[in-house]
Amino acid sequence: MPYHYRIQEITFSDSSTLSLPNLTVIVGPNNSGKSRALKDILKLTTTNNKSVLVVGRALTNFPQNAKELESTYGISPILDHEGQAHFRFLQPTLHDEQNIGYGGAVRKWPDDFDAFVKRPDHFLTHFGAQLPAMLTTEGRLSLVSQKPSAVDPHQAANLLQVLYASGREKELEIRQIVSEAFPGIQIVLDFTIPQRLDFKVGTDFSNLPPDPRDARATLVKCERLDDQGDGLRSYVGIAVARTTLRRPVVLIDEPEAFLHPPQAFRIGQFIASQASPERQVIVATHSADVLRGVIFKANDVLVARIDRAGDNNVVNTLDPVDLRRLTADPLLSAAGVLNGLFYSGVVVTEADADSRFYQLVSNKVNTGLDFHFVNADNKQTVPKVLAAYKKLGMECAGVVDIDVLNNPEEFNKQLEAAAITGDPLTKAQEAREKIDAEVRATPASARLETARKRISEMKAAADAALAGNPNVQEKILDQLRRESEKLKADASGWQVLKKGGVAALKNTRAEFEKLYAICGAAGLFINPSGELEASLSDYGVHWEADKRAWITRAVQLVPNLEVNLDKQPWRLISDVHDHLRKREV
Repeated sequence: MPYHYRIQEITFSDSSTLSLPNLTVIVGPNNSGKSRALKDILKLTTTNNKSVLVVGRALTNFPQNAKELESTYGISPILDHEGQAHFRFLQPTLHDEQNIGYGGAVRKWPDDFDAFVKRPDHFLTHFGAQLPAMLTTEGRLSLVSQKPSAVDPHQAANLLQVLYASGREKELEIRQIVSEAFPGIQIVLDFTIPQRLDFKVGTDFSNLPPDPRDARATLVKCERLDDQGDGLRSYVGIAVARTTLRRPVVLIDEPEAFLHPPQAFRIGQFIASQASPERQVIVATHSADVLRGVIFKANDVLVARIDRAGDNNVVNTLDPVDLRRLTADPLLSAAGVLNGLFYSGVVVTEADADSRFYQLVSNKVNTGLDFHFVNADNKQTVPKVLAAYKKLGMECAGVVDIDVLNNPEEFNKQLEAAAITGDPLTKAQEAREKIDAEVRATPASARLETARKRISEMKAAADAALAGNPNVQEKILDQLRRESEKLKADASGWQVLKKGGVAALKNTRAEFEKLYAICGAAGLFINPSGELEASLSDYGVHWEADKRAWITRAVQLVPNLEVNLDKQPWRLISDVHDHLRKREV
């Protein structure tokens, strides 16, 4: 079988070792070490410099002899005008030409170079930089900008020279790739001026004359790629590099940079389509869209999530089958569960308003935390979302209203998702039963009398509105809708607890504190205020049935409040922070 260079394994600073398939995607929160990992891999495979931070080892496979490098990758020295042997190639970052010179004649190839493949340090010095390519975020924009043409047949000083030497078929392939991502846009390599290479942009180049002298009159009127947006230029840079280079390993940092979500999804698909046993790709991304594109297209893919715990990097592999299930599940997909992979922790809430409010409070408590707040749609689906994150090895927590204790079957699902078992499970269930018993002990006659009074007030308002104008009637109808929600609250003992929180409990507050501690230790937090709309009662924003009106007032008030960890909602969110950050301690 022909020789194919590969990075077989990498070992991270936490001693975790990953065997790399054709395609590896590294995900994780900001500043977790994703980009640094790529730089370390490049350094370990191209130099003898071992001053690395995130990846401490990269194991590659070496050829049996130098001839195998020539047979597979066309690597061989050339003679300069003085008869000296040189390797001339594009540097791994693809911006400049690198030259490694030797005395003697080219006839000494390959036998005199076989010794260089026997020792890793010699291999890295002589051949390492000729095998990988590194596409950085900042470097991609200039990869396909206007460049000088080659001055001799052996020069490869820039990516456009490589594309020109690759021929028309490769150029047409790239044109198709770009057009699929950017409908209505085509690109063409303009070499009508012999001294320079430049990309031009148009809508249709199918009838462009093949002779550059004939094409010049058309291309001189076209816009240059250099004058286009960063997204298009970055996309073209990735497409050209991945399509034209013979490099067996390509490292791509943040391919989503400058791209809108549809293009980010498509670049993920393109990258996945380019990975093969002969062409290994390692990507670091902060984009759920890129990840979706990759897992949509590729089966043989390793997804590694990297995070920081104090001064250490922690790596966890994610099953692509599980990731595909997340994208296929309507609830999990709509909730944007994949986005949580790019944060250091996730907080799952019951509704969109809950996510908005708790995130606002979280930022007040600590602005330096990188947590994702996701809406599970209701409390019944919070366990499903939490279970998905736990299976991916994520630090996560759920925040639910106090009426999660109302239904024992539903509450047990919450406990199961939080992985509460054994004695803590028994104690949690017993505490719930005692709280439920107190709530249901509220006399029905008292609740019925309160409901009767509210119904009487609603009827009086409706009767008075019948004689008014339509505008007044609409206002009364809106009022009646709000009052009907309050009526439901009046008729239920649990609604009383939702409005008053733990303070409404007379005999079982200690049971709630016990329950709160058990569940909180497992990442399930029960709102001591009752429900969201009671979270600011200490600040004069009292419970009301109109959640939209309440959240509007709340988001205006919270930025102006002082954090007090002895009060709610600050204490609740501080407890959530402590749970999500426990790995840092």
